[in-house]
Amino acid sequence: MLPGVWYAKNHGAHLGYACLITGERFPSMADTQLQIEPIGEAQSLKVRAYEALKAAIMQLNIYAPDAELKLDERALSARFGVSRTPLREALAQLDQEGLVRIVARRGIFIVPSYFFSGAVPRL
Repeated sequence: MLPGVWYAKNHGAHLGYACLITGERFPSMADTQLQIEPIGEAQSLKVRAYEALKAAIMQLNIYAPDAELKLDERALSARFGVSRTPLREALAQLDQEGLVRIVARRGIFIVPSYFFSGAVPRL
């Protein structure tokens, strides 16, 4: 196996590529939109929405030209199948962590600088 040789790998709902040596993921076209996983039933809706949304944001390729960096609260609520209250609570927690920025009367935005701050664990 040679360094830098990439192979196709199934990452759940989409196909991506990973290095044979390091296992590092190479973003695919499917990484340009949030990959939302269904919410389970073991925890509160806020905790489940927080974990699912954070995982989806962390998998997003924020540098793609068609990446969705503005989040629509109503659309997310419908996609998760939960009311807006637990979703707002989850977004408020993500805002406190610096992953998103909530701007009054403007919207909710993914913060690209979060990915450079060292807060993201390196694989």
